[in-house]
Amino acid sequence: MASSHEDPFILNKLPGGLVSGPMRFPINLQSQQSGSIHDDSTAPDFGFTGAPVAGIYHMDLFPPLMTALVGNAWWRQGSLSLYFRLPTVEGEGVRGCAETPPKKSDVAATQFQVRVNNDSGQVVAEGTAASGLPDTHSWLRTKISKTPQPRDIRILDSMYVGKRVEAPAHHFDREEYRRLIGHIVEPLPDYTSASPWPGQILAPSMIADIAYYARTQLLGTTMTDAGALKLVAILGGLDLQFLKGPMFLGQRYHLELEVLSIGDSPQTEYFYYQCMMLDQASGDRIACFLMMMRFMKASSTHWT
Repeated sequence: MASSHEDPFILNKLPGGLVSGPMRFPINLQSQQSGSIHDDSTAPDFGFTGAPVAGIYHMDLFPPLMTALVGNAWWRQGSLSLYFRLPTVEGEGVRGCAETPPKKSDVAATQFQVRVNNDSGQVVAEGTAASGLPDTHSWLRTKISKTPQPRDIRILDSMYVGKRVEAPAHHFDREEYRRLIGHIVEPLPDYTSASPWPGQILAPSMIADIAYYARTQLLGTTMTDAGALKLVAILGGLDLQFLKGPMFLGQRYHLELEVLSIGDSPQTEYFYYQCMMLDQASGDRIACFLMMMRFMKASSTHWT
């Protein structure tokens, strides 16, 4: 089914005090990445009926929903934290849902529940959003605090909690930005030359891209080749917090990465890391992106 993102955003009221945006149909932009979980020929080898759409694009469902609920303050000091339960494939509809946030209190952050539902009503991702700082108890950060000690780590045996690295300053290329904007499931004037901000701002999926590609600095050459993973991996969770946002096209951001947790499951090894994004000129911390990456054991010679 073709994407319906050309249709205007409409806030829908749902039972139980929930609200949602419209049903959208994200495109699998990574379908040509041979050997990745997003490739139709690779996905079935790991139990998927079709190649999953990257979870980062589900994050783009939320900015109009967040600003409708808490205003543009969300872009300055707000957060979105999602843990994925089900994969979705191209042509499958998804919508962002949220509970109506409580009235602003004296606490630093006003947190409320969010989720992504597919067109069958199943929960694709669950989590929290917040307006204000800090949200140290976001959905994903709370999961980190409950991560059990790993039993058998082979793929990530060179990784350790507390490992820190810096990555070269990053900025988005305008041509790449224009290409990606054409596929944003919830297009906003903020992403265009009509932006009410001092410039065009980066969508959450673009900020996720920055954090994702910077992970090679943590993984090193044993697990990556020319920036590409040698193993099949899938994102388990995403957590974006604006500290002094938003982030802008053309702005250079210095990146500081840190491993927060390592764990394992019967089919995967995984780790959580955060990528702090600092304005290169001022040194201000602009945003922090937390990511959970799962590595499929069946794709590693350590397990086969």
